[in-house]
Amino acid sequence: MSTLDLVRPEGFTLLARVRGREWVDAATAVADELGVPLTALRVGPGADVADVYRDVAARLGIGEAGAVLVRPDQHVAWRSAGAAEDPRATLRDALTQVLAR
Repeated sequence: MSTLDLVRPEGFTLLARVRGREWVDAATAVADELGVPLTALRVGPGADVADVYRDVAARLGIGEAGAVLVRPDQHVAWRSAGAAEDPRATLRDALTQVLAR
């Protein structure tokens, strides 16, 4: 499955790596807070989606604790190469900027 197949046209998609559980939790909270459809998935061994070719990190430009926010039209809206001190605030700021709110 391509990473593009994970992006739904009905809303935003957050793709995080194996150690990106905080990003997924933040995405759920921020989506509820802003009323925005957002699907969050972890990619890698033992995560929501397997990384069969072990190249997702390189293709997305993120580390094991990073995340990418993809718009419904499959364009990358924002990325964090690694973990954030406050993932929820960081993601909220990124999404509100993308939405021009």
